[in-house]
Amino acid sequence: MADKRSMLIDALEPEACSHHLDLVDVEIAGTRRNPILRVFLDTEAGGINLDELAAAQEWVDALVEEMDPFQDSYTLEVSSPGIDRPLRKPEDFQKYAGEDVVITYKNGGHGKATGVLQGIDDDVVSVKAADDEVLHVSLSDISRAHIIGKIDFSGHRKQSEKSSTTE
Repeated sequence: MADKRSMLIDALEPEACSHHLDLVDVEIAGTRRNPILRVFLDTEAGGINLDELAAAQEWVDALVEEMDPFQDSYTLEVSSPGIDRPLRKPEDFQKYAGEDVVITYKNGGHGKATGVLQGIDDDVVSVKAADDEVLHVSLSDISRAHIIGKIDFSGHRKQSEKSSTTE
């Protein structure tokens, strides 16, 4: 599956760039008989809308059909990365420094690392754990990484978002 995923990323990434989109990640789920191909896209500025996703569905579907990576039929899902945005590329680990993340190691490694993403330097990702220990993980040792999404249900806006009428 990993080879198929890499093959799909290699084919979809340049096409996404030509449409001014960012290929966030590709996921293959489901079963061998009923595979599900999930393609996560975003705009270069961040925030993709439904019209952009519908347009992308067409070229993603055409490209995947041309590649024919699955033996039988499959389900294609094209969507935004959501609040638990996957991190895959070195620039993702730099762009989202300061966010809470979960990193899963390849081959069982140390299991998972959770903490505040510090960034990336020479393909080594740094994460500050809750005990203030800074963990260093080679990009090649990461199986999956994603932001821990947060939703504020309090209804309060941050100070910087409030408008002031007294100034």
